Amino acid sequence: MSLLRRGCALLPLTLLGSVALGGAAAGTASAADAKPWDAAPPATYQGDADHEAALVEAEEERILAVRKKVSLIRWQDQDTYRAGKPKLDEPNDNTVILIPKTNRAAYTVNDLLAVGILTKQADGGLLLENNLFLPPKSTLSLGGASGPIRMRSGADGTFVSIVSIGGALDLSGTEQKPLVVQSWDPQANEPDTLTNDGRAYIRAIGGEVMVRHADFSDLGFWSGSTAGVALTGTDRSNSIDPTRIASGEPAKPSGKTERNAARDARRQEQAQNDVLAKNGITDLNVLDDPEFATDEDTFVSGEVSDSTFTGNAFGLFVSGAKSLNITDTVIQRSLVDGLVLHRYVSSGSIERMTSKLNGGTGFTLARAAQHINIQDSIAEANRGDGFYLSGEALADGPSVTGAQTKPWGSNTVANSYSRNNAHNGIEVVGGVNLDVNNNEITGNDMGIVVRSAASKVSVTANRLVDNARHAVSVRDGVTDATVSGNAISGGTTGIYVRGSVAEVLGNTVKDADGHGVSFVGAVAGSSITNNFLAGEGSSALDDHRSSGKVEVSDNVTSSWVDTSSIWVKLKSWIHPMTLIWLFIAFLILFTAARGRRARGVMGAPYSAQLPHQVTAATAYGEEVVSRPAARTIDIRKANGTKRTGGSTHDDDMAIV
Repeated sequence: MSLLRRGCALLPLTLLGSVALGGAAAGTASAADAKPWDAAPPATYQGDADHEAALVEAEEERILAVRKKVSLIRWQDQDTYRAGKPKLDEPNDNTVILIPKTNRAAYTVNDLLAVGILTKQADGGLLLENNLFLPPKSTLSLGGASGPIRMRSGADGTFVSIVSIGGALDLSGTEQKPLVVQSWDPQANEPDTLTNDGRAYIRAIGGEVMVRHADFSDLGFWSGSTAGVALTGTDRSNSIDPTRIASGEPAKPSGKTERNAARDARRQEQAQNDVLAKNGITDLNVLDDPEFATDEDTFVSGEVSDSTFTGNAFGLFVSGAKSLNITDTVIQRSLVDGLVLHRYVSSGSIERMTSKLNGGTGFTLARAAQHINIQDSIAEANRGDGFYLSGEALADGPSVTGAQTKPWGSNTVANSYSRNNAHNGIEVVGGVNLDVNNNEITGNDMGIVVRSAASKVSVTANRLVDNARHAVSVRDGVTDATVSGNAISGGTTGIYVRGSVAEVLGNTVKDADGHGVSFVGAVAGSSITNNFLAGEGSSALDDHRSSGKVEVSDNVTSSWVDTSSIWVKLKSWIHPMTLIWLFIAFLILFTAARGRRARGVMGAPYSAQLPHQVTAATAYGEEVVSRPAARTIDIRKANGTKRTGGSTHDDDMAIV
């Protein structure tokens, strides 16, 4: 692609990013002015791990027991069930079952006051002293309360909950008078801020939830199910087919699983028939009556808008949900994460939401969350990441639960802010078809991190400012990633790619103090084109630690100031072939120098080969002997032998 063509292609992206960020800024100006990072998020979760985990298990057992009780009431005491009145669960006298009303009308605050489930306090608050349980087709509406609804949560270890299974939970106030729900310690006459002995919570299991103009505070402990406010689907097999989630179609068992399911269904039907027979019910068609039907085996669905969650264990916890919409909502000062979309959350929209000052991550999209669109939202001053998106498979091979081995994804974070978080601004871990576009990422440890074999990831038209280390990091097996049209300022490295395949196209890096673009490890198939790199540091383009063919073209590095030392530069020049050629050159020079020295000692060229007449005279002046000039003939007497006549002998001659 030519330079002109690439530039034209990126222009719309840059303009789109500017417009989108401008719109986001206009819509969230008040939150930006508040500068919540001036405060500190909660410290690491303080509690009693062993005791709180045991309390969670006890709550699960209690809920299971109540569910069984509701089923038995439908069969054993139809008159009570048809009466549509609250019923105390006698084995557990602190739980009230809200039997569906005959006309399917909602239970209201006045209903709860009338039967003493709610009691008025001197300051106008309403104290809930019993656990509430909503079976299928039961509805609870807490709107219109005259004061805050306070859920008992004392220092003596007793706490209450509101749990709906397949029912409808309406937690809505009005703009003029929001619904306020909080934990409450009657002895201290204040909210319960300690979790080590459990704490009041709200949970919807299946069914529907509506939350509007509500304020929830100081609820929940330890787990997602007891998070504070939790929207969860019913228990499902981990082998559910992810392609069916978006449509809500239930997974179809096959093979041995199908046979086992049929066998279990027959056993359950026989057990139900035995219970009915013992209670004199012979008309087995009663179980087909719509009045006794249950919607328990469904995902939870709901809407949250114009609400605030403050100081909960997890701000808002969601799993097993579809068609979830969250708008204009604030989560703050959670003991762990802010918003958590845990497992099997599909087709959700999150808009104009702020998650700040949380003890963990602001927004968490865990594995098996897909088709989630986050727009115009803010994550700031969290102790973990701003946004965390995991699309990793639930298993990497055969498992006891038969979990899926394929990645999840199709999630988007766009037109949003991530500011001053202690870890990364946006972190993408695995997954496929992921978009991180048109966001502003400022003042985090790292800006945008994509890792762990994520695939088909677009990081486009983001503005990244003063993130401490890498502005954009793509590493650890990422494939088919595009990093384009981003405006980067500050930090150690603008764009870092390690052991991955990425197209780095049309980015602007300014004021980096290490590298503009750095490629490390096996990066074959990657490209670095049409980037503007300015700053000062070791190098604008750092690729001497990489392997594999990389396309590098049309990058502008003239504004980069190389501050590396001579030794660093020398090391960058030294490659194996360079050393080999240097060694060969040294040998040639060394050999030439020795030859020149030898010629200097022996005289002019070929002088040793020119014959000369050397006269060797005897003491008696006899004959002349022809010898090379380099030799001298000295004739002496040997062993005192006298010479006679004019003759000489070889043994009397010495060559010196």
